[in-house]
Amino acid sequence: MRPGASPTRPARFAFLVHALTPVDRRLMGLRMVRPRVTFGPGHGCAPWDVGRLARLRLGDRAEGVVMGIPVTPEVLLDDQDAALTRMVRAVRLAEAEGPLDAVGLGSLCAVVAGRGEGLAERVAVPVTTGNAATAWALAANARALAGRLGGP
Repeated sequence: MRPGASPTRPARFAFLVHALTPVDRRLMGLRMVRPRVTFGPGHGCAPWDVGRLARLRLGDRAEGVVMGIPVTPEVLLDDQDAALTRMVRAVRLAEAEGPLDAVGLGSLCAVVAGRGEGLAERVAVPVTTGNAATAWALAANARALAGRLGGP
């Protein structure tokens, strides 16, 4: 158990994701109630443009928040220092809702953060490499395909 965690409270996590396309970026802006991301010229590039997209709860065991970084893969890769700043900001916003026990990285967030190492150096929360979500998605897709094909 992480220091500060309690058996009476569920483990808390944040999962960081980014927009895949300009349309996704605009939809993230709507979901996060950030009109300038959706309609403005800033295109979600300011570090403060990050925000909560969803909350998740797994019974009494875990609760989490999905934090959106409303920039496309091209923007993440073009300025990786700014991308890391956005990710730190997303973690800080998630921590404002309560202490975190872990941070997961989705898609290119894991690549930009040096498999989580760059982000882990800047926050006091364990950060995943991003491989766990990829492995889970692969396993879920393989099970679904096997079920449709009638195989094991």
